[in-house]
Amino acid sequence: MRDPRRRLSRTKPLLAFVSVGFACNGLLGNDPRELAPNQSDAASGGEKTDAGAAGARDGGAAGEARGGESGKGDSGSGRAGAGAGLPGSAGEAGSVGSAGEAGACAVVECTPGTTQSDPEPCGDCMLGMHERTAVCSSGCRWEWSDWSTCVEAAACHPGTTRPSTANCPCGGTKSQSASCGTDCTWGAPTDTSSCADLDCCTSVKFCDTPDDLAGIPASRGTWCVQETAACTHAEVDTDCASSVAQISCALEADVYIQYL
Repeated sequence: MRDPRRRLSRTKPLLAFVSVGFACNGLLGNDPRELAPNQSDAASGGEKTDAGAAGARDGGAAGEARGGESGKGDSGSGRAGAGAGLPGSAGEAGSVGSAGEAGACAVVECTPGTTQSDPEPCGDCMLGMHERTAVCSSGCRWEWSDWSTCVEAAACHPGTTRPSTANCPCGGTKSQSASCGTDCTWGAPTDTSSCADLDCCTSVKFCDTPDDLAGIPASRGTWCVQETAACTHAEVDTDCASSVAQISCALEADVYIQYL
């Protein structure tokens, strides 16, 4: 039969250890009934990084006070406290990233990758056309190309002239020239030489028209008739005088030329 006194002697140290544990908890403020709210605060994601720092300080102080084997639990509390501050640091990093994305284009002129063209009149009398193109860069700004070569549409440059030749009514040719006007178009050509032969332009009806012709004024004088419409009035006048001279006829002062 076992001695009851030996059993009692074993339970006394255990009760003493438990009593000391509760007493330490009371001194250190580690009442189990008060630990639950503190743990829920730490689990809330570390809304304030100060809570994490306080946890680390409390855990370290508790570790020094307990010593020995109880130091393991205290160091663990310290790590938990330090960890509670991590979510706050992550939040700060996220805000910096958002600010960087918002500042990608300091000035937004366009959407990157889009294009546009800019046609513009050019050349003489602004009748031609050229253009330039633009591409929107990754910096949200237009990058323009050089102007293309001007495609001229004007017929000529104002003030310039061009020579030409024309057929004479009675054979041969004559020289002419045309000038470019202020509207960038060529004017009518003018003669720069005369036709050598104008014999076909006129005929002489009378060197001195008789006074007794019915219905014909006596003052008609020399009478020439135009023979072909190919001759201008100036050519008809010239040939009239030349023809009168050829037939040894005196050219009267009152010359009558019958034009077609």
